[in-house]
Amino acid sequence: MLLIFLTLLFFGGVISETCNGKPDGHYEVGCKAYLECKSGVANQVNCEDVGHSYVYNGYECADPSTVGPPCGDLRDCTGIADGKYADIYTNCTSYYTCHGGAFYGHNFCPAGLVYDESLGTCNWAYDVPPPCGTKVSILGK
Repeated sequence: MLLIFLTLLFFGGVISETCNGKPDGHYEVGCKAYLECKSGVANQVNCEDVGHSYVYNGYECADPSTVGPPCGDLRDCTGIADGKYADIYTNCTSYYTCHGGAFYGHNFCPAGLVYDESLGTCNWAYDVPPPCGTKVSILGK
């Protein structure tokens, strides 16, 4: 019982922290969810619960076939190794996940960052090699 209480307390705190200092409104969490913030309190809406994708900058859930990029872009992961891949169609500001040949959706990098496949995280463009970044490696150094 104590474990359940602590889990709820921890996750509730994490979600509410994401709205602290933000004006009331909707904030994307990824292509499958968004937060509704009101008076500093967050309510996470999971679009996948109803078989939909999040309409990026649209503040709602919709059928993926009607959603624009990147959330409406479904990638074919057939024959692709499990992992996270930079989405060059969004200039690497998002990445998608493939697992077991299935597409698991897009995630977004924080503003100003691009996805670095070599590190598996979002990073500054000057520290990421092309095509996502501008880092130039010098051979032998």
